[in-house]
Amino acid sequence: MVCTTCQQVWYADDATFVKMRLWFDVLLEKGPMYGYFPKPSKCILVTKPDRYDLAKKVFKGSGIHVQVEGSKDTGIEINCEGTRHLGAAVGNSEFKHKFIKSKVDSWISTVKKLAAIATSQPHAAYAAFTHCLQGQWTFLSRATNHWKIRSELTLFDLFLDETSTTWKETC
Repeated sequence: MVCTTCQQVWYADDATFVKMRLWFDVLLEKGPMYGYFPKPSKCILVTKPDRYDLAKKVFKGSGIHVQVEGSKDTGIEINCEGTRHLGAAVGNSEFKHKFIKSKVDSWISTVKKLAAIATSQPHAAYAAFTHCLQGQWTFLSRATNHWKIRSELTLFDLFLDETSTTWKETC
């Protein structure tokens, strides 16, 4: 794509909202010529709280409908908290902690179910544990700065220690 205003590679966080808007408009216009069909409904702009109103103002109009709450059926979602991106949390610390806590709660629930299954089908439970859950934990630890989510993961480690002790006693 040829863009006369772009002379180098940059990330969206290196630009102003006005530059991002110009870039997005060019992408919407010229992208289809190259087989790229951007969908504003799948775009999420995470901004700092003090820049939120400016982002709403810059991205309004020109067929891009700003969605600030609820479903994103027609336009770009703009928020100040964060979002999930490629399996990891992007945003402020509170959002990241909530995201990790929901993952940990889900894993604890799954391990409890696997523990019940393991009493009658130990190999199936072990396979699910090593081929599914373990990969999820590894990915999240690599995709997220694990020092900042240490407290959530520590609770999960304690749960695993308790559960594995129970399993050893029953075997």
